[in-house]
Amino acid sequence: MGKVTILATDGACKNPGKLNCLSVGTCLNINFDDLTVNEVSHICEPTASSSQRGEINGFLLGLRAAKKALAQGTTFVFLLSDSEYVVNCVTKRWFNKWNNNDWMKADGERVKHRDLWQEVHDSADVLDSIAVLHIKGHLIPFGKVTAEMLLEQDPTASLLLQEVMQKVIKEEPMRAERFSKARALFKQNNGAATTEDNFLAMAAANVTVDLLATGHVKEQSGR
Repeated sequence: MGKVTILATDGACKNPGKLNCLSVGTCLNINFDDLTVNEVSHICEPTASSSQRGEINGFLLGLRAAKKALAQGTTFVFLLSDSEYVVNCVTKRWFNKWNNNDWMKADGERVKHRDLWQEVHDSADVLDSIAVLHIKGHLIPFGKVTAEMLLEQDPTASLLLQEVMQKVIKEEPMRAERFSKARALFKQNNGAATTEDNFLAMAAANVTVDLLATGHVKEQSGR
């Protein structure tokens, strides 16, 4: 099958809707074969930001990581986001319509976050070489304090990812209805189902990147 990379992306923020809103976009770069972490990257906007900008910045980090992975010989890249807005903008190429219309929407309003969407638009060659997938977010709970302890033991986040994966496997039978709906949503939004092992790995990746993004917001805000 060749080398497979999962790039899980997410955003988080503090003080949403306010001028002092701080946002973080995060990308978790995972080697799918053994579920080890290649890299964790963040973009922080310390003020005048939004949760949506955090999500898009996380996706942009994923695009940059995808370009690098492909150049290094990765065969398959799966770029994940739990934001239906971000995934729809990308997979339906809304940004092409915006660019052709001078970044105006059909209702005559200016497109928000044009600076970020412009970079996505300019990365179309990468998008054509990877799979951008939507995954339901937060399928299981995982303690933030536990996550912080695991990151202290292993700053690479590989240990955190593996612990989250074990909890996903353990709790999936107890949350069967929730997981069943998430699988159906995955098929609906992505046009096809995936294997059980792939789905659980992607779910674990999403929970882990959410923990990393939330933790980085806490670090950057000083509390």
